[in-house]
Amino acid sequence: MPVGNREQRLVSIITVDDVIDILQQETTEDIYTLGGGLQSEGDNYFQMNLPEIARKQVVWLLVLLITNTITGTIIKSQEDILAKVVTLTAFIPLLTGTGGNVSAQSSTVVISGMNTHEIRSLGAF
Repeated sequence: MPVGNREQRLVSIITVDDVIDILQQETTEDIYTLGGGLQSEGDNYFQMNLPEIARKQVVWLLVLLITNTITGTIIKSQEDILAKVVTLTAFIPLLTGTGGNVSAQSSTVVISGMNTHEIRSLGAF
């Protein structure tokens, strides 16, 4: 596709390769966002070291740990009520299910890496 200036002169062209590269970058960013993974501009998740990845995600993991610890403490202190009103136990999976977010983030990162061939280029597969 030609790109012109205000005087209708050809300045540049946009090739199909450029469009595909931009689509791939935007899709990868969207996948990380949907999965809750943290990726800032220019970071390649598969070339970052473990402490850097942990630093980016540790806040949310600590929030989940604290929340689940508080939930466990509340459940333990309310065993008598839970025994009397069994229906309340239906809400326990909603509270503890947040731990599944970690596995969802990990899956998203691995699937995205396989899709963009970043894992292959690092020799993992």
